[in-house]
Amino acid sequence: MADEINVQYQGKLRCKATLQKNGQSVQTDVDLEHGGQGDYLSPVEMTVAALGTCAMSMVAVVAERNGVDVSKLQATAGFNMASAPHRRIGSVQLTIHLPGDVPEAVRPKLEMAAKACPVKNSLNPDIVVDLKLVYG
Repeated sequence: MADEINVQYQGKLRCKATLQKNGQSVQTDVDLEHGGQGDYLSPVEMTVAALGTCAMSMVAVVAERNGVDVSKLQATAGFNMASAPHRRIGSVQLTIHLPGDVPEAVRPKLEMAAKACPVKNSLNPDIVVDLKLVYG
């Protein structure tokens, strides 16, 4: 059976999602524009965060397999909404910051790993993902 996530409405435009296998949970809040309190990530922000963490995790897996220290790996992600034909994520700007001493021979592997992220591959192809790896 697939992993199961239980989602409960908490009131005040908030939800709590709990991973059944270990009890870990996250809360979401509707954004301020739509009446939320802004205390937690919105579902859209959570989607962008999932993309960032997934791509960065895939880079880390390949980097570690190639003996590259990525202990200071960081990423920044931003997004723009589209309104036509309906409201949705229109584009995501994702930059993964890596150490400058990553060997040239390993860099293409890291870029391929980031692009192969399962979250990215699950997004609607109409969403423009501007993915950059920056070294140094």
